[in-house]
Amino acid sequence: MQKILDKSKVGVVVMAYNRPSHLQRLLISLQKSKIKKINVYLDKPVNKLSDINQKEIERMLKAANFWLNCKINKQRKHLGISKSLKIALDREFKKYDKLILLEDDCIPFKFFFQYMVDCLNKFEKNKKIRTVCGYQLPILNKKRKVVKNIFIKRFIPWGWATWKDRWKIYNSNLLDIKKKLTYSNKETYLPIEMKKYLKNKKLLDNSADVWSINWAFLHYFTNTYCVYPNVSLIRNIGFDGSGVHCRFSTSFTVNNYDKYVRRVNISKMFLENKGNERKFENYMLKNFSKTIL
Repeated sequence: MQKILDKSKVGVVVMAYNRPSHLQRLLISLQKSKIKKINVYLDKPVNKLSDINQKEIERMLKAANFWLNCKINKQRKHLGISKSLKIALDREFKKYDKLILLEDDCIPFKFFFQYMVDCLNKFEKNKKIRTVCGYQLPILNKKRKVVKNIFIKRFIPWGWATWKDRWKIYNSNLLDIKKKLTYSNKETYLPIEMKKYLKNKKLLDNSADVWSINWAFLHYFTNTYCVYPNVSLIRNIGFDGSGVHCRFSTSFTVNNYDKYVRRVNISKMFLENKGNERKFENYMLKNFSKTIL
């Protein structure tokens, strides 16, 4: 798999902080997937416990050097996930044309990397597609023999990828996005869930330290889409109460249906499915606030 990543000029970025047990599961998955090169970004710890955990993370990464080429990038001061992620992607896009990004609680299933690379290559010139997402909601995650792709506007940040030219217009200021929406002459459709975030003071002043909502808005403003698998290729293990932004929840737990998958078949034909879009919007309206508030 690493040869395919290198040939397609795809980099793999991992964001970590203070959860060595989560990262250990991610490393096991990467080794099974034969991923041999990653760039890890570590935000500066803010307390003694985080410092101890981060030292354990560094030890783990160095112990894996017999199979993993890993560059560890440590921030000199604590930035939070929003600034850390932007710095990471801005820096890595100077070296790569396409990037796959994983946070330490996003565990790839079988076929995840093949699916991501196939989509990154097939949709590279299709500016209607802004993001490749590897997760799928429980309501759409079914037993499949073939991984196929569907198109949905709402972005979910658990195991995703994009291209250098798409990332260039990312705006880290949600208040600025709201002003542009308010004074725009173009009518932009937004789901009820997304409209709620434009009224949230913590999101507008970035004190909640959430970056993904801004990227999600961009799909609606530019009328672009995410390409999703029809079966989840990611398990998010961060809803165990260990994360900064989410409490314990089972709303986004998916069954490991990748064991039934035999191959990946990505179609370049763009087909919008309003039924899937509505299911997605309704589920996110009911559940997504658990992940960021």
